[in-house]
Amino acid sequence: MEILIHAPHITVTPRLRDLVHQRLMPTLDHHEDHIERVQVWLSEESAHSGERERCKMIIHTLNKEMLTVEETCKTQGAAITKAAAATERAVRRKVERLRNRRRKAA
Repeated sequence: MEILIHAPHITVTPRLRDLVHQRLMPTLDHHEDHIERVQVWLSEESAHSGERERCKMIIHTLNKEMLTVEETCKTQGAAITKAAAATERAVRRKVERLRNRRRKAA
C-alpha cells in the first residue's frame, strides 16, 4: 500500500509529509487488506474570507473502487487532520457494506 502526496503549488516539507503519514497510518494499518493506495492532494484556495487550505484524499480499494474525501480549513495541518478522520469513516463504512454483502450472499 502506498501514500502519494501531490502538492502542485505547495512545498511538501518533511514535517508535512510526516503529518500526512501520521494521520493516515492508523486507518491504513487497520484496513490494509482493503486499500491499495491513497492519493493526497494539497492545495491553497483564495476566497473572499481569505486564504484556505484544502486536502483531498482519494482512496483506491483493492476491488478497484475509489472513495474521495475533501476538507478545507484555515491551516494545512487542520485540513489534513479532518480529511484523515473523514477517510477513516468512509473506509469503515465501505468495509461494513462489503461484510454485509458477504453475509447476505452466504
